[in-house]
Amino acid sequence: MDYKPNQKEIASVSALKPFDRYQHMVKKVVDFEMAYTLTRADGTWALASVEGNTLVSIWPAAVYSELSAVGEWQEYVPHALSLHELMTTRLEAFEKNGFLINVFSINGKTGFVVNSNEFRADLEEESENY
Repeated sequence: MDYKPNQKEIASVSALKPFDRYQHMVKKVVDFEMAYTLTRADGTWALASVEGNTLVSIWPAAVYSELSAVGEWQEYVPHALSLHELMTTRLEAFEKNGFLINVFSINGKTGFVVNSNEFRADLEEESENY
């Protein structure tokens, strides 16, 4: 099952501060066992650079990633990541490549930035509630 927020929820969640969106993201990713990033047709991931750090952005629902596919990312489309893939393959790859995770950016503004270990720990802690 996929998380599909309605327009009211999208507006409400988008208005939250970055850390509050982060907490929402962790809960929704664990609830629905899915996260989203943006990729081009050739598989290239949408990356950003902030203060010398490479950031990979992820969101809890396809619609949020679609809203971010503007400007330099206009050729990118949502790419689903299962919770299992995120926890096993992707977080390890992000760490190995020195990427930080830009969780739930909105309107071209950086979301809550964490490293792979912090994000994994928060996802695991939330998983214990199920």
